[in-house]
Amino acid sequence: MSESRRYTRKNLPIELASCSQWRKADISNLSDEEATRFRRLQEAVTKYLSWQSVIDLLKGFKLTYEQVIRALNRCVAMADDGHPFGWRGLIPYARTKDYERRKVVRQQEVVTRSGYAGALKAFFRDHSDIQEKLDKYLLTRRRDRSLPESRVGVGDAHDYFLDLCKVAKIGPTQWPFCVDRLGRGAISRYTRQFFDRNYDDVVLHLYGDRARAKSKTGTGIKSRLSAFRPYDIVELDEHRAHFIGSIGIPTPKGLRWLPIRRVTLILLVDRCSEVVLGYHAIFRREARTSDVLNALASAMRPWKSRQFSLPGLKYRAGAGFPSAIPGLGRCGWGALLVDNALAHLAYDIIGRVRALVGCAVNFGAVRRFERRPIAELVFGELSNAGFHRVSSTTGSHPRDPLRQDAERKAAKHRIDLPGDSRTG
Repeated sequence: MSESRRYTRKNLPIELASCSQWRKADISNLSDEEATRFRRLQEAVTKYLSWQSVIDLLKGFKLTYEQVIRALNRCVAMADDGHPFGWRGLIPYARTKDYERRKVVRQQEVVTRSGYAGALKAFFRDHSDIQEKLDKYLLTRRRDRSLPESRVGVGDAHDYFLDLCKVAKIGPTQWPFCVDRLGRGAISRYTRQFFDRNYDDVVLHLYGDRARAKSKTGTGIKSRLSAFRPYDIVELDEHRAHFIGSIGIPTPKGLRWLPIRRVTLILLVDRCSEVVLGYHAIFRREARTSDVLNALASAMRPWKSRQFSLPGLKYRAGAGFPSAIPGLGRCGWGALLVDNALAHLAYDIIGRVRALVGCAVNFGAVRRFERRPIAELVFGELSNAGFHRVSSTTGSHPRDPLRQDAERKAAKHRIDLPGDSRTG
């Protein structure tokens, strides 16, 4: 972090200033000396952010102002997951930013392999055109005016990199030609990191848009819309439950039970805490504006426990929704991420949500369910713990072995909706 961008307690964003909410650090493996230094810096940063006198603070902990500011900036530096390092930034030798070589790369002894740390990054800084062509090759598998290759391995990337260096007339005394392996290790690490950073784009070129959407859910890469506190960002999504219910219809011959083919849940999930705020169940093909508003109202309305009609069914200790907590009833949030499948309700939703909640509304791109990963995670848990365990489950796809005549079983076992069946 450059000097001009360093944070002090005067210019530190308010969402980063609450050090009590920073991520904890495990110091059990540190030596006594390192653990003592960690606690001293931790207490100094805490008191510094509580606006205690800087002079008294420096004298009490025997630190310089530069040491305190450096410790603060290490704690608030962003990690790869989009969240600050927190107190982990004070662990000795923890790297909170990428290494950048400042020393000029010079040829070493023939038998010497050390002294070239950061050489590739410095090389790309001086030859950005070579990096651009290499990145294009890794992404598209196509060299200049050639057919695309089936795959790109580390050796292929290294060979192409050397060809680019020869075209650029890099001398034999310059890196990478001045080392025995010609920079293969650095190119190998760069290639793997490139594939990790651009995983969805690489998969898109290889397998198409649908594969990109599915693969991105397992890469560990989080959305740029990061939630640092509860109620910052709320995800709203609808999910078709993988089971078939039934409904009793009065007839002259008595009550006749018929299967209901569509049971859909509309969930609101907090991105930071990963807690469900509210829900609404519907029994139709598509959600209406009133259904979305009912889900929003359930998240904001103070929650009250229900009286169960089924014997043996009861709440666990401490169960409930966040709106039952004093102070969170009628509490709104900052941003609402909405499934693009509900875009046909955009005009009705945006106007009413702003008046009801006072938040911004963000409609995701088409077929990009990974933009709401927490909601998808909740749906997956509900399916595994409940929907797929019901005898009338339809499974996750038409050929799922769990799907065994779900319609007949729904009508046979009369799996209905307890309570008011008129909902929806």
